[in-house]
Amino acid sequence: MKMEIVSRVTAVLALVALAALLASASTAQAQESAKPFAFPFAGPPGPNTWLFGQPYGNTTFAYRSRLGDYRMGQGLHFGIDISARCGTPVLAVGDGVVTDVDNVYGFGSGPHNIMINHPNGYASLYGHLLERPRIAVGTRVERGQPVALSGDPDETCYSRPHLHLEIRDLS
Repeated sequence: MKMEIVSRVTAVLALVALAALLASASTAQAQESAKPFAFPFAGPPGPNTWLFGQPYGNTTFAYRSRLGDYRMGQGLHFGIDISARCGTPVLAVGDGVVTDVDNVYGFGSGPHNIMINHPNGYASLYGHLLERPRIAVGTRVERGQPVALSGDPDETCYSRPHLHLEIRDLS
């Protein structure tokens, strides 16, 4: 009788543990899909893939260049720079519609750039691209879809190759 009760209690505890495990897995999946944006490069960071280059905000270089490259932001760097080899595929951070291609005079970040508006009220700007993106204005893109190739603002592919990424509030 005691063995039967112990085995029933053990079975119930095993079912409770399994239910908790399944609930936490579905919660993790829901949290991942609830994130508004993904990363613009595939794979983990490393010297052969990508590395964090320059943060958003008041950096020494942006301040020193406030009368030149950074005059629109009065010395602020409005995005983040992610170092990557030229030609690394750049992925859309979220679903959206391409609104601008190569609008260097409007957005900077030359020699090439692309802007994608997202349905959540934000836009993503990808700058310092290797070549003019082959995707047309008005094209719908999905999160994780390749949209461009990373490049170098100096067009050398050895001086400072990186992706400049901005997330802009459209409201």
